[in-house]
Amino acid sequence: MSKHLSTFLKALVGLLFLAGLGLYLFRQPILDALIDNQLTQLGVPHSLTVEQVSLNGLVLRNLSLGEKNELRSEEIHIGWTLKDLLKGKLQTIEISGLQLLLDLSGEKPLLGSLQKLIKDEGESGDNNFTQISLINSKLKLHTGFDDFTVNLDGNIKQESSGAQLITMVFVADATQGRAKGNLEAILDNSGKISGVLNVSEGAISLAGVNISGVKGNSSFSLINNKPEKITAEFIL
Repeated sequence: MSKHLSTFLKALVGLLFLAGLGLYLFRQPILDALIDNQLTQLGVPHSLTVEQVSLNGLVLRNLSLGEKNELRSEEIHIGWTLKDLLKGKLQTIEISGLQLLLDLSGEKPLLGSLQKLIKDEGESGDNNFTQISLINSKLKLHTGFDDFTVNLDGNIKQESSGAQLITMVFVADATQGRAKGNLEAILDNSGKISGVLNVSEGAISLAGVNISGVKGNSSFSLINNKPEKITAEFIL
């Protein structure tokens, strides 16, 4: 999943860069057509509104991508400097009200109809952004045994080395339990992701078993979407 994340971020930032370059060259009327044409060429059903534009950034509202609206966002603020924009770099991307559907069952593509955006899983390369901020975001995860909802707030920062520093606070809900905590991880240029997941408050609900006050942490590293090392310590 780490390589999926890196490649998907690259595709998303690429589309946002196109929006920024279109703004600089053509301004808002043609910018709408540019984004629409690019997404149409990619075969991605979509709708969005270009709400505000300036030489320092733009605001997109009511973004929806995918046949089943696999990705939605209430508002996206994109900021840049003209110097960085001409180099193909964005300064900040702030995404509010993100909703992303992920299928972890293995029966369907992870991103559904958006999987075509990350078809090429070659080298991840530079993602050309300084920081992505997620505000009031929600992941809806479908698995073979239960469905989860994860509410997220946090940042993904591009380090000078090209690695991405991920810091998030989360609340995860499922029929079998609930967890609240934070995540700190690094996604490097090779696609390896490593970090620590801390659970400050959790509960488990199984048939005939209800446990509250669960606390603990887990250290992990994954390479090419496969676990390399996982350790965990929890108090029930």
